[in-house]
Amino acid sequence: MQISFFSPRRARITSACVPPLVLSVFGAFLATPAAEASSVAVVYFSQYDNVAPEALAALQREHPERIDARSGASLAAPGLVGLVARWSAAALRTEPRPIVVRDPYDADYRVCLARVEEERETQARPPLAERTRAAAQAVREADRIVLAVPNWGYTLPAGVRRFLEENASAFAGKTVAPIVVHGTGGLAGTIDALRADLPGVRVLDALSLTREEVRGARETVEHYVERSVAGKSGPSAP
Repeated sequence: MQISFFSPRRARITSACVPPLVLSVFGAFLATPAAEASSVAVVYFSQYDNVAPEALAALQREHPERIDARSGASLAAPGLVGLVARWSAAALRTEPRPIVVRDPYDADYRVCLARVEEERETQARPPLAERTRAAAQAVREADRIVLAVPNWGYTLPAGVRRFLEENASAFAGKTVAPIVVHGTGGLAGTIDALRADLPGVRVLDALSLTREEVRGARETVEHYVERSVAGKSGPSAP
């Protein structure tokens, strides 16, 4: 077999000198990215994905100034948490998977906030939409998970808590890297709620981003997920 090396990692094989089966196996080995040795998933919850499309269209038509209002979550596609999830997934070469409730939230910020507060006070766990199955499947197949969420009412959204509780066994023994987008509340009780719903799971130190910071934070997000879940050592919390 004649092999001429042109880099430390790859070799060019003279096909005339190697049996086809050997070429096939060797070629498949070279084509496999090293990052696939550890499977990763990106799941997220965004208000944008949890508002009925017709309500969003009505808001855009009647009150376009509220679509990207600074006083609440942005409803400009794909939403601030959705943007963070897309950047994370692109850096990790995977697809972001949304967590979506069956009963959409109102597009009006004040109405949505009232429901969020009621869900927090009653410890509600709203049913999840069918499309959330993809997020659950991604968690089952991964050993490291980026979880991008907003701080809603100083804790995790009720839909996220439902997702965590339903899929606790799929998270067991794995690593979670949280990214939290918030107004002025910081992390508040989001990480405490995450640990309460997933006891025994390794939860890394969270990346905290204000709404105002998000659009300029792509490099920060990419650095965080690459360091935390892409094979490089990241900061961990007890």
